[in-house]
Amino acid sequence: MANSADLWVLLFCVLLFSSGVMSQYFHEVAVKENLKSLGVKSDEKPSTTVRVYQADMLKGIEDFIVTILPNVPLIDWKSRNALDEFMGLLKNFQPLSKREDDLMYGLQWDVKQSNGLTGKQLSEKLKSRKDFGRVFNTKNYIGCASSKPHERGYPCALWILFHHLLDRNVYATPPFIYQYAPGDILSIFRNFIKYFYQCPQCVDNFEGMFKRRPIDSEMTHKEAILWLWATHNEFNKLTANQPGDPMFPKVQFPTADMCPPCRNKNSSWRRNEVVKYLSGLHHFYNVSGYYIYG
Repeated sequence: MANSADLWVLLFCVLLFSSGVMSQYFHEVAVKENLKSLGVKSDEKPSTTVRVYQADMLKGIEDFIVTILPNVPLIDWKSRNALDEFMGLLKNFQPLSKREDDLMYGLQWDVKQSNGLTGKQLSEKLKSRKDFGRVFNTKNYIGCASSKPHERGYPCALWILFHHLLDRNVYATPPFIYQYAPGDILSIFRNFIKYFYQCPQCVDNFEGMFKRRPIDSEMTHKEAILWLWATHNEFNKLTANQPGDPMFPKVQFPTADMCPPCRNKNSSWRRNEVVKYLSGLHHFYNVSGYYIYG
């Protein structure tokens, strides 16, 4: 017959197990509710033929650290906070691969200590992390590849990363993964571009869009996803006639071929269908590990 100590151990194990089961249950319920608000069924598989590549996001972050960051003259407290918040998003959602889990904690720690450093000094510090070369070893862009030198690449990867992080937030429910207010994620993107995107006209245009279409912390997932989608399309429209990669013209996304239900007969947008399409595009089923996992 079991003694009282054995019974207490058994009771503790039952409570621990049931707590985990209940937490998982409420997590799944919350995710289903988030997806329902977007008009997406939780078991719905992506219907897009376009893929999202982890390699593009990985290469984009590497290019920022290795190529873009060294050109920043000084990391003051404002730019440090902006980068710290952006790194926090990456650490929270881990959009790249399982290989960077520990590295992202180290990178964010280095950013927190970076006030007063030059961008080059911070870049060297981040690159000196022992796992940096192991994680950031993607040689080329895949979905963001270009047929013309100095086109697409990093800007393309940054847009994909923004859209992807915002979509991952839909699936995040505490205590497993912290869930941001959707409008707060847009604010983090805004500050990252403000302090670290090396195109003054692009930064001004981005700021102008925030002023014309203000955001707030009370935005829903759907509203935030549509805000970023509309902003991206507005940039595509602004740059459509500028020199670029002829193989990848700037178009209003998604095209009618990519998503027939996304447009009415008069070509106006059916925004509910756009949200469903974007959710499918960034669904984990549709994110390819090609060039990372072989």
